[in-house]
Amino acid sequence: MSPLISIKMVEILPEPHLASNEDIVCVCQFVLSGCFEWAYMMPDQNGVWMSAYAQHILDTFFEKNNFTKHDTLMKKSKMYDSYSLFKGNIN
Repeated sequence: MSPLISIKMVEILPEPHLASNEDIVCVCQFVLSGCFEWAYMMPDQNGVWMSAYAQHILDTFFEKNNFTKHDTLMKKSKMYDSYSLFKGNIN
């Protein structure tokens, strides 16, 4: 992903209490797919990678290994719509 798109995506992240399930899945998928490549191996203060958190969230709350469902939820996120617009305008 272009660094500019990544910056724009971070700017539109919803506040945690306003994030929909679709937004949560979208962010997790972006981390795991490399769209947020900078976050993939970013550790927290305990050395746990952001990618491990993203995978744990998907496995625990959104049917483990149900990639079709994850993809469907991600595409319903307002963030995904914005990503598609950013990608079309920057590429």
